[in-house]
Amino acid sequence: MNLENVNVINDLISKISAFALQVKYGRIRGGAKLASDSRRVMIYSSHLGGHRHLYAARFADALHKLGFEVDVVYCGEQDSTSLQWLLHDATQASWKEFTSPSMKSIKDLDGVRVVSLRKSMPSAASELEAIVEYQKAENIAVTFFMDGDAMLKTFLSQGQAGKPRFIGNTYAVCIRYDYLYRRTLPARRLKHLDERRHWLRGVIYEHLLVQPGYLDGILASDDVYAQRHTEAGRVHLIEEVGHYESEEVLTEEETTLYKRLAGRYQQWKGRHKGKKIVLLFGDLEVRKGFDFLLRLAADRPDLILVRLGRIKPGYQVLNWREVRAREKLIEDDRLLEFSTYCGSQKFIDRLFRDAHYIPLAYRNHARTSGVWRQVMSFGKPVIFPSYGVCGFRTEANRVGLTYEPNNYESFVAAFDELNSHYDEYAERAQEYFDRRLSDQAFVATLEHCLAESGLMPQANPVKAIENETSAPATPVAATAPRPRAPVRTTA
Repeated sequence: MNLENVNVINDLISKISAFALQVKYGRIRGGAKLASDSRRVMIYSSHLGGHRHLYAARFADALHKLGFEVDVVYCGEQDSTSLQWLLHDATQASWKEFTSPSMKSIKDLDGVRVVSLRKSMPSAASELEAIVEYQKAENIAVTFFMDGDAMLKTFLSQGQAGKPRFIGNTYAVCIRYDYLYRRTLPARRLKHLDERRHWLRGVIYEHLLVQPGYLDGILASDDVYAQRHTEAGRVHLIEEVGHYESEEVLTEEETTLYKRLAGRYQQWKGRHKGKKIVLLFGDLEVRKGFDFLLRLAADRPDLILVRLGRIKPGYQVLNWREVRAREKLIEDDRLLEFSTYCGSQKFIDRLFRDAHYIPLAYRNHARTSGVWRQVMSFGKPVIFPSYGVCGFRTEANRVGLTYEPNNYESFVAAFDELNSHYDEYAERAQEYFDRRLSDQAFVATLEHCLAESGLMPQANPVKAIENETSAPATPVAATAPRPRAPVRTTA
């Protein structure tokens, strides 16, 4: 079955499924929602694990700077592995306490309150009712849902008879658009749970949430989705959310640790003057392509490789080529690994400044990447697989090069091409960051949402995609071959 027929069948199934969901949950009833005359903004995320606490902190900090009173409302860290089940309700989950430096820092901001909703959850019949009760009690004008991907059931439940609707204006931050880059046969979607999840999320995003009534807007992290629904007027592109640097406060023990790490790093770097640093940052997982970086550095005597981050449980060496590459780098003293969590932003920033290359050799990573954004923030060009939103952005904005996923020869060819035009790509990376990923660009998107809500003077609409001539309206991976770096065969 060819790709065109698969797309037609999948689209038909999606429309039928969307109709079935509306029959189950009900259509949004007519009539306006209750409005609020306050300037209090609510940031809601039941689960704060992963990067969600960073999202919440960044939103709270920006809204505070814009002069709003802010309630950050949460339940805690979900004590369950079932978070990503799509039709999920927070009242059905179990919770444990959650703290982080970012959450502690925003508690000190004037006009910002951090509130646990967990105590009121048991008395509420559903997450929807608990949220609406809080909105009423605190006279909330605008609500930003930080984990919109996990709240799809709550959004749809507004259409059920007897259920309340959100008060004020509501915006959901959504990041899980993997379904845009998957073109699987219908039979596979029936057999595999993971495929069903992506398919169901796509049905809800494409056919339901863009309709009036469920939400006032979606803050989408994917350029492709934002452009597909630009005409709906309810989708705003907010490219990367997970970035918030609280003031660094380290214990005496942590300070001693990072001084020791910095000393090791300085001595190691001093032994390799004139060589260029390749960096891998973040918890080590197979999907991050460490084997490609090991092979690349082993084959290039002018490169040294540093890795910072914990080794995740279950990480495994893929093959003997990875083993031999690692052994060679150890013998040459060209590999330095810090297998620990790093809480020192100063040390992290030092590694990013010093690194010449920060390739992201991800495997099948369709969503946004905080590290990709961090690379841009230092004006460094990137190498990324030609897949997903980061591959899309890398190509559309020419801030680096892409390669065929899981193809080492294509990866090396992209590296050589990047090396030949490094300064050109680096200049575009810095310009792109300033224009699209900076704090100023982030605040501009929030200002537009608040202007829609009547809380700020009406500003010019923020364009979802600025360079429409270079950014196709449909997923590149699904419509045409992506530009490739020339393939070079290596021994």
